[in-house]
Amino acid sequence: MKYYLKFDENRFYGSREHFFHLMWGYLLPALNVIRQLESGKSPQSKANVYLFDSCGPIMDGVLLEMMSLYNYTCIIIDSKQIFNKGECKFILIPRWDIWLDYLHPEKILSKSLLIKKIAVQIFGGKFNKVLFGILIDRQKFELTFTNALLAVKRNTFELLVKSNIDQDLGVYCDSYLLLKRSIQPEYYKEGGGAKKLSYGSARRDLSEADKAVELLLSYNIPVKVYEPGVDSLAKQIWVFKNCKGLIGIRGAEFANMIWMSPKSKIVMVQPSNMNAFPLQKSLARLLDQEYYQIETSEGSYPKLNGELLLKYLR
Repeated sequence: MKYYLKFDENRFYGSREHFFHLMWGYLLPALNVIRQLESGKSPQSKANVYLFDSCGPIMDGVLLEMMSLYNYTCIIIDSKQIFNKGECKFILIPRWDIWLDYLHPEKILSKSLLIKKIAVQIFGGKFNKVLFGILIDRQKFELTFTNALLAVKRNTFELLVKSNIDQDLGVYCDSYLLLKRSIQPEYYKEGGGAKKLSYGSARRDLSEADKAVELLLSYNIPVKVYEPGVDSLAKQIWVFKNCKGLIGIRGAEFANMIWMSPKSKIVMVQPSNMNAFPLQKSLARLLDQEYYQIETSEGSYPKLNGELLLKYLR
């Protein structure tokens, strides 16, 4: 059986060509959908083929790596590619990144239209009054969502252990990760082909991070500079699983919070020129992590304040 797992482009929010929205708006919820499809099936279910929308050359690599870990057959469909959709079962993948935004305490979750859309995405099938009653209870909605993402997390860990992927994690274990943003690839530059331009350090980054690291180390706070963008997804998962916490400017790298342990500390620098609600805050709450936000008016390349970090990490 072929399943066409369609990215929901009707929300006009986030791009699947960028890591955070690829992970939370497409890949992770797609894995949850596939997990349910494969659950309880006969061995013949491995003959299933999963078609994904292309997310650009860089993010396609991330998607294919994860699908390979799960041993699922995956085909990337280019937007210009013509294929017979009648041969596939069409599934519109729920946007978990949108759900994180909905979980902002100031969002009104109980609007009937919103509840209807979320109910159908979670449970599938025809919406009814029973589902409406369940999801009006905010806590039950959060529990349903949290259970789904924790199931994906647990399954991914189990597969990584079975895969025996050899990763040298010694320098990162039990340390705080100071996230370094990667240099912008050609694809995200003008004329490079990306629908949404700009990426990594070309969008924003921290300055004088070395001074902050020096200060933290002088107080015996273990901290290591880590650039997720240069590692495989498997390596990233292991690194984030074994760290004590994260320090960084708001960006896609925080998508990896899912792999971290409860009670891990998250310190995120939030530039004042970014108006959208930080999804990382909702994510930390669902994952039972300690979240701290440093507001800055220094623009997209603020100095990292080591003294302020001490307040949260000591």
